[in-house]
Amino acid sequence: FDNGAYVQAGPAAIVIDGAETDVVLSGKAGVTAPLTSKLDAYGELSFLTSDDDNGYGVKGGIKYSF
Repeated sequence: FDNGAYVQAGPAAIVIDGAETDVVLSGKAGVTAPLTSKLDAYGELSFLTSDDDNGYGVKGGIKYSF
């Protein structure tokens, strides 16, 4: 999006050697905000579904452009 936000979702294949392959849903959404002309801050939330237990993640940081 023009405001620095993004969304991504789709299938993810879980492949374990010697086990059945499983296709689950994964996704993430985040936002980037400029702090200066060379410095941005970002944050992201993510997920991965499962038959047993869903996984969730949070990420944040600072990005410097050379």
